[in-house]
Amino acid sequence: MVEPKIPWLKHFADIEKHLDKNEKWFQHPEKKMHTFENNAAKWEKDFIEGIKSIEGIMSELEKSMENKG
Repeated sequence: MVEPKIPWLKHFADIEKHLDKNEKWFQHPEKKMHTFENNAAKWEKDFIEGIKSIEGIMSELEKSMENKG
């Protein structure tokens, strides 16, 4: 490959090369968004369950501290 005389043209060539290799990342964005949303919903559900269990433990601890006081 011949080096272009304008340096920033090489950057464009590099970007174009990588976009061609990784073009599959730009295909089916709806499918990828749906997968992402499902993963986020699952994470949020697990997180909220964890928070609820911690709040339950804190509530029990608070009650036991009130009974001792």
